Amino acid sequence: MNNTTKNVETMANPFLGYMYKAIPLAFDESLSYYETLCRLKQIVGESITTINNNAEATKELQKLYNELETYVDNYFNNLNVQKEINTKLDTMTKDGTLSNILNNELLTNINNKLNLVFDKKIIIIGDSYAGGATPDEDPSVTSWERLLRQRLGFTLNIDAWSNNQGGTGFTTSTTWLQLLQNINTQGHDNEITDIIICGGYNDRNATEQAINTNINNFKIYANNTYPNAKIHIGFIGNTTNTNEKFKIGTMARIYNNTCKSLNIHYLNNVEYVLHDYYRMFTSDGIHPNQTGQNALADNIIEAWLYGSTHVIYGNQAINSSYGLIQTMLDNNIVRISCTSSFPPRVEANNVVCSGGNAIELTTIEYGHIIGNPNSICSFSITGYAALGGGKYKLIPGTITIEGNKMKFYPILLNDNENGYYQLTTNQLTFPKFSAVFDSIYN
Repeated sequence: MNNTTKNVETMANPFLGYMYKAIPLAFDESLSYYETLCRLKQIVGESITTINNNAEATKELQKLYNELETYVDNYFNNLNVQKEINTKLDTMTKDGTLSNILNNELLTNINNKLNLVFDKKIIIIGDSYAGGATPDEDPSVTSWERLLRQRLGFTLNIDAWSNNQGGTGFTTSTTWLQLLQNINTQGHDNEITDIIICGGYNDRNATEQAINTNINNFKIYANNTYPNAKIHIGFIGNTTNTNEKFKIGTMARIYNNTCKSLNIHYLNNVEYVLHDYYRMFTSDGIHPNQTGQNALADNIIEAWLYGSTHVIYGNQAINSSYGLIQTMLDNNIVRISCTSSFPPRVEANNVVCSGGNAIELTTIEYGHIIGNPNSICSFSITGYAALGGGKYKLIPGTITIEGNKMKFYPILLNDNENGYYQLTTNQLTFPKFSAVFDSIYN
């Protein structure tokens, strides 16, 4: 037994042998049974040599692996993260890398923006977003309006005037026109260069005609009172309430189209900023938290100074259970995908597949998609229902995002395709998928 074990690691030397062809074999090109055995012996001998060489390589590989494992364990056990960071910063300081980043990149970007606002005097109009309102009246939240002034060096009542009030919009009981009329620039009317208006949530139930009329009235007053000012309007309202999503998306489009028709600068793409639903909102799902306010300020500044902004949010898992399903956003496009070789599945007792019944797959807890009751966010897919004994049945249907839920609607037609039949399974599996939607409604 011990000899057998030893031979597995290093086999014996190849067999030595000699075959002498005897008459009549020497006069025949075919191989006899004896010659075949001799040839087989030669091949076995060559194989033994190869196996012995591989065994030595395997031992060396195992040795290197053990050394690597020891190095990694010791590295992380002895790792001082702060020391490593300090050492890296010291190196970057000495070789000029840090200075280059600060001076040539960060400061250059800041200086460029400051140059664009040099000698500008502005008016900012907004709703509760501009006031930094939160449901718990958190005083630590700094609004996008204040952040804009701070980052660009504007001083209130010197070169910037602001008026904001919760619940206001172009068509509300207290309108943005009234907020503008209440501003007193202390004789600087002719020096005002820009009027920035951002909001929109409170206009979500208005008609397109009402929006058009009231924005036009705002424009007429602004042009007469501040003849050198350019008007900039941005729709930034959003919510995690899926029942309001379609109205919010529709109103964003109306704002944009109305501005174009009235030759007013629309702050392109700011309507997509608050589409990180689970990181940017306070508990009421309406008002942005500090993360949301920061994002609004950055993108409103970008759209104001450069004509538009580009909102990109990278892949984010929809929840901890379904980490393989991710969403990403690029302005008006939102994508949901599962590109892993491990597809999502539902495992439960007695999942019934029929026609039109909803099977809840999971809850969306993170990401950039929330769906709405109009079933706009849906795509066709074919699932696999386990039948037992290693057998599966194809189940065509659609996956829909609605009310923070991912649901599957099976369409299981009977053989005559004139009705549905029911199939009960305890495992429903789906293949990899990728679907793209208009982010404004989702």
